[in-house]
Amino acid sequence: MKNKLTIFLLCFILLFMTTILAEEGAVNVVTAIEETDEEVTIDKELIEEDALSENDGADESEQEIITDPEVLDKIEQFKLRFSGTKEIPVETQQHLSEALSTQSMPVDVLINGSFLKTDVDALIINDRTYLPLRAVVEAFNFTDVQWNADAYKAVVKSGESELQFLINTPKVIVNDETLEMDSCSLIIEGRTMVPIRYISEWLGFTVEWDSTYYTVSLVNESYDVNPDYLGGRIYSVDEMKTFAKLVMKEAGSVSYETKHGVASVVMNQVEATYLEDTITGVIFAKSRLNHFPPAHKAGFYDTIPNGECVLAVKRVLRGENSIGPCIFFNTSPFKGKTVFKEIDGVYFCY
Repeated sequence: MKNKLTIFLLCFILLFMTTILAEEGAVNVVTAIEETDEEVTIDKELIEEDALSENDGADESEQEIITDPEVLDKIEQFKLRFSGTKEIPVETQQHLSEALSTQSMPVDVLINGSFLKTDVDALIINDRTYLPLRAVVEAFNFTDVQWNADAYKAVVKSGESELQFLINTPKVIVNDETLEMDSCSLIIEGRTMVPIRYISEWLGFTVEWDSTYYTVSLVNESYDVNPDYLGGRIYSVDEMKTFAKLVMKEAGSVSYETKHGVASVVMNQVEATYLEDTITGVIFAKSRLNHFPPAHKAGFYDTIPNGECVLAVKRVLRGENSIGPCIFFNTSPFKGKTVFKEIDGVYFCY
């Protein structure tokens, strides 16, 4: 009996000790799990820090997502300082529409006396002369011209010097200095157009403006001008001026339409080689009588054409023709010639 009681007590003691040990083990297991979770968290933070340090050269946006409105606003304002905009200011758009109208005056650009080749004409916009940027700078062998589509700006570099035109804004950045212009840089027919003052000052040439013939001359004999960007016309500057003088003498007191018709006749004769194949050749040609009598009179070269005469000549030289195949005009119909059109009492015949 005693043995059974002893065995029972021993079993009870063992069971009690096992329970205590099991509870201590559970506590240790829980503690271990908690410590493991903490260690995992710490390791994750360390990994993230390592990842950020490895991406020091990556974009800031990849390193950190900024949500602070005040910080975001400062970033946006910083970007705006160095970016153009796709929206043309309303007032500028109105002036641009006027400049691109059919009656606008094309502006010829001369570099050291020769015509500059351009895909688009220089323009007068709100009394400011605009030049096609790329054609001008490349003519002077500054070939590092870049377009930044994201910032909507044109960038020109020459050595350590840099010029940034922020499109549709009156801002230009010259070597990190932001300047306010009195007009906006624009994109016209796919070409960057900039006010002449700022590009001329940067390139270091003088500007001569001829208000009669609407020509802007850029002069700097020290530059080696790229001949590929010059010339390309069948007439010289002097021929254009002589042409305008003739139209003034023949039709200066009548309508623009008549002036345009007279200029068209001259070009038809040049193209048809009716008498000569150059503008001056046709104007000063002699047949039985002087072909254009006013051109042979004293004082012809002193003639100052008005704006309509210059406009008509420039438009015709750019390919316009308002009187079809006519190669004659007179205040009365020519005998045996077909009258194509009559304008202001002037008959245009062929």
